[in-house]
Amino acid sequence: MAYWWVNQGQTFAAERQAGILWAPTAMANGGTRPYWTAMTDLVAGDVVFHYAHQRIMAVGRVRTPAQLHPRPASLPSQLWQQDGWLAELNSTDLETPIHRNEIPLEWRRPRQEPCFDVNGQVVLGYLFPLSDGFAGKLLDYFQDRWPPIPPVNPTLNSTRSLGQIRGLSGHAADADCAAW
Repeated sequence: MAYWWVNQGQTFAAERQAGILWAPTAMANGGTRPYWTAMTDLVAGDVVFHYAHQRIMAVGRVRTPAQLHPRPASLPSQLWQQDGWLAELNSTDLETPIHRNEIPLEWRRPRQEPCFDVNGQVVLGYLFPLSDGFAGKLLDYFQDRWPPIPPVNPTLNSTRSLGQIRGLSGHAADADCAAW
């Protein structure tokens, strides 16, 4: 299981409602971005932190790996080309979203995670991998804020909190997490 940070400013509501992540395969000039091609690294069961409006708004679990898919009609058409990567996920909104500034600055500086710049601000981009250490710190520090999230397979009738999921995967003993 891997952890991901997705920046969804303009697309959060539409993607959240549809239960998807979508990123273009390339720019109009044919160039690509690593934070778009990262979609191809998603695996069922991965955990995604949804960031929008300077807050972690929801958390989800990937249901299906990304596949080539045209841009959904619900996403802004002026921003991207038609071809893209689409992954399905089950997500749950946080009752109290976590503002970026609530995440300790020392975790965001010096730049240790690709979703933050040297000043600890969130960088422009879409999907970024997170280290187990950083994810562990988020999960531990905000443990009372994480909602139960649906299982990967929505036909299962049990849910577990992120803390329980993290505990089952062994990340609680991560050395980076223990340092904080």
